Amino acid sequence: MRKSKSETLTRIDLNKLSISYTPSPIGRGRIPAGILFRTTWVRALAVLIAMIWSLGFSASADTGTSLDISRYILSGRTLGMGGAHVALSDDGEGLFTNPSGLAKISFPQMTGLSRKIFLEETIYSLYSWAFPTNYGTFGLGYTAAKAGESYPTMRDPGTSRIVINPSLEALGQENSVLLLTYARELPVKNASVGGNLKFFNQSINGGGQFDRATAMSLDLAASYKPLNYLNLGVNLQNILGNNIGWNKASEKLGGYTKLGASLNVYGKSSAEALFKHDQQVVACLDMDLPRDVLGGSTLFHLGAEWTPFKLLSLRAGLNQEMGGTGFTFGVGFKNSAFRFDYAYAPRPSITGDNPHYFSLSYVGDRVVSVSKKSLLSSRS
Repeated sequence: MRKSKSETLTRIDLNKLSISYTPSPIGRGRIPAGILFRTTWVRALAVLIAMIWSLGFSASADTGTSLDISRYILSGRTLGMGGAHVALSDDGEGLFTNPSGLAKISFPQMTGLSRKIFLEETIYSLYSWAFPTNYGTFGLGYTAAKAGESYPTMRDPGTSRIVINPSLEALGQENSVLLLTYARELPVKNASVGGNLKFFNQSINGGGQFDRATAMSLDLAASYKPLNYLNLGVNLQNILGNNIGWNKASEKLGGYTKLGASLNVYGKSSAEALFKHDQQVVACLDMDLPRDVLGGSTLFHLGAEWTPFKLLSLRAGLNQEMGGTGFTFGVGFKNSAFRFDYAYAPRPSITGDNPHYFSLSYVGDRVVSVSKKSLLSSRS
């Protein structure tokens, strides 16, 4: 197998970087007798089994070499919940985790973040926008990681140690993905589909070298709500299986099949949650199944979000990545139509990384106004 250009030119390999790094009950209620055996539960299980069976996935694979950076850059809300978001896709980040969930949004959604990682050498950013219309929901997303000021290395012939090569200039690398998104509801009750058309762009420059690689791929996703308190989701990432081509080499563009479930444990009405309560609690579980991913293995993400009142949300999760597994914690503050999210999410395999993540989202807010004239006429 030929080595890719990124493997031969620089030690700052974003593919290796991202692949390696990785309450007490709030109310009282009883589940009616026999609820676990209701027909709806059987239907839900049948749908989930059908999703998995139809994928024809392999639990592990070792042929993919290139990185889809849009899989690894997450917002403060999602990271605070251990990376679980596939069945909870109801905000701007849904473009990246499960675009079909955007079919049910009522307001435009926007999310943005930018920060430095890996010893302050890599800038990582995420921006998304989704807009609902009578013809479905349209979206635009962009995510990127840029590394610079990295000096080439060489093996010292005397000591066999890896040292900086002073004869070459500093190298930089960029990895970005642009997404065009569409989602809409299906005639089937509580079901929706969506997809992303993705444009990949990677480049290496410095040391007298410059090379660029591009590719295009497709995500297909679906969501289904078999119960008023249960959501299921699936996202087939990069299903085209294309190669990303450099001038003299190419790399396989691998992907993941993401499965997710979210359960509304507590909510303001029995029409939307398992138990009725003034506070809200949602629990999520995601499973990532690799397809043509170098050294890939099945990964799990578990998270929960507790909203004691409208302005505040507390989160916790367990995030599993190729580099290790760790606990995450987060908090969200909502002020009118805006939401600020913070997450403490250490990545075990990134030495010296800052585990603090911040993001800002526009989520919309419904404002009801009543004119004095209509109010007086209703009283008369």
